Amino acid sequence: MVEQGEEKFKELSPEEQAEMQADIDDYLGIPRPDEKAGVYQFFKDVLKIKDSSKVSNLNDNEKDAVLLLQKMDDYAGKLWSIKPLGAYYGDEAQRLLSVCDSKNGFLVKQVGTQRREVKKADGEPRKKKRGWFGSKEEAEE
Repeated sequence: MVEQGEEKFKELSPEEQAEMQADIDDYLGIPRPDEKAGVYQFFKDVLKIKDSSKVSNLNDNEKDAVLLLQKMDDYAGKLWSIKPLGAYYGDEAQRLLSVCDSKNGFLVKQVGTQRREVKKADGEPRKKKRGWFGSKEEAEE
């Protein structure tokens, strides 16, 4: 009987096997490690998001245009019951938002560059030392 269950388990796809194993672990109360979320995972999640209004890089004029299009989407779709017109306005707002995501490489800059500054205990940035073995000459920045 156990051999039949193992054979059926092996016939499943890797995704189905992982899902089944997760269900068994949950049933038995076996804790799973938390997924690590970093900058790259955030970038992947942002690219998959349908409504990117919370992560867009907008200036004031673009914010006003997006808000107007979203309001028109609400009015046309809900109040006036003209769903195709509401969908059009919603699509236009999403197009504007998606263009603003890539403006000046905003998201790529956020993912590709992380500045880390080392500061002294008093809050001043450290000066780089020049020369071999850290001589006393300090670089001016």
